[in-house]
Amino acid sequence: MKRLKIVLLLSTCFALGFYACKKEEVNSQEVVQKQIIGRWPIKYNIKTTFTDNVETKNDTLTTYNPIDTLVFTAEGHAIKQNKTVISDVSYTISADGETITFSPGSTLKITFLRKTSIGLGTETTTTVAGKEIKTQIADHLIK
Repeated sequence: MKRLKIVLLLSTCFALGFYACKKEEVNSQEVVQKQIIGRWPIKYNIKTTFTDNVETKNDTLTTYNPIDTLVFTAEGHAIKQNKTVISDVSYTISADGETITFSPGSTLKITFLRKTSIGLGTETTTTVAGKEIKTQIADHLIK
């Protein structure tokens, strides 16, 4: 009888554990959309150059002064401003939540997204004299 209780208890725990660990579907686009809304001052611009996948130029750090600010609205507008509005464009986030497209304008990769910071960047690759030169430029926005 005691053995039956132990087996029943273990199987119940296993079943509850299996049910509790059920995979939850996450919509990346919605998560990014909710996280990105707000005022994001652009603090830094970092440029890195690679030749044949080896860093050839150290990071070039540019600090914005005065600070430009990107304001993302829930209606899909991105307003770039300093003391006055510089531009007001619409934006969309890709279904996988990895890129943001400004219309008219450009598409930037979301390199990271945290509670108080965002990294938006581009990467260009060219071939010069048989060498592949890759340039990465990233803007860091910090609340």
